[in-house]
Amino acid sequence: MVFSRRKKPTENRVDVREAYTIWDVLKSKYSVIERLLIWEAFAHDKDLIFIIKRYLKELKTNRGILENILAEFNIKGPAPNSSIGGAPVNPELVTDRHIANDILSYTQEHIENLLRGHRSAITNDYIRDLLKSMMVKTVDWNEILYKYLKLKGWLETPPIFNTVPESADEMLGVGEVGQLFDHLSFRYDSLHKTKLYRAFAHDGDFQLVLDKGIELLVSQAKLLEKEFANFQLPVPKRESDIIPSPPNTELINDEHIFRMIQIGLQGAVCLHAAAMKRCVINDRIRQIFRKMLMDEVDYFDNLIKYGKMKGWMHAAPLYITH
Repeated sequence: MVFSRRKKPTENRVDVREAYTIWDVLKSKYSVIERLLIWEAFAHDKDLIFIIKRYLKELKTNRGILENILAEFNIKGPAPNSSIGGAPVNPELVTDRHIANDILSYTQEHIENLLRGHRSAITNDYIRDLLKSMMVKTVDWNEILYKYLKLKGWLETPPIFNTVPESADEMLGVGEVGQLFDHLSFRYDSLHKTKLYRAFAHDGDFQLVLDKGIELLVSQAKLLEKEFANFQLPVPKRESDIIPSPPNTELINDEHIFRMIQIGLQGAVCLHAAAMKRCVINDRIRQIFRKMLMDEVDYFDNLIKYGKMKGWMHAAPLYITH
């Protein structure tokens, strides 16, 4: 069966990349917890204080999970920051607007940090699943902060795209337009490349995996094309859908194709995360990129498990204590 959901017991080992990622993410948690404790002392708006308290509760839970993982694998931890909170500064010098935007900046950076860790967490499936879960929750916090800042009128907005047709009946920023164009271009190129790989693939099960990827790319391209039609945007060039049968399929083996697909997915998830950051004006368009990110992460997870089953993954050096 393609992309089986059968659960495997957590492997009792981590590689060097996973050891660094857990250490680095915990260091980030320590830093932001200290910062939020300070901001909590300076915040005036009751809604903002409520957001900070809720966020702190989740961060402290994550801190405990990460500390337990470091202890389990005997990995040296980062030095914790101060947890006292407050600072000898006049509270009137720090505005709620600055606090809320600072928290938003952290969540955006942390999404990308977690994705970098997730895409390199190959050895231990539990750690990859944990990073994915933290990323999903951080994306949720990103949305909460966007809505709060927009409600307060504190969100700095980029230039408006002034040639949106009246029929669209919604605003669009230059950031959204740029990301729509980049994503559709990327989808067209990825689709053509995956079809080429499909023509060279030998393993029947792997062909089904590639077919599933092509199906996802086609559906995403059609979704983006609807937005191009809605906003009357110029569509990027695409290659022909017709892929001639290669005369010699022995030129590329399935293992190499698999790793090229893996690399492509690693780039795609970061592209989607960057799009969410740049889509400030149109919330609906940002939600499109959010769904694409989640779909891509799910597909990547299943692809990694499939590659491990096939023995196609490059094994990273294990983290070993003496």
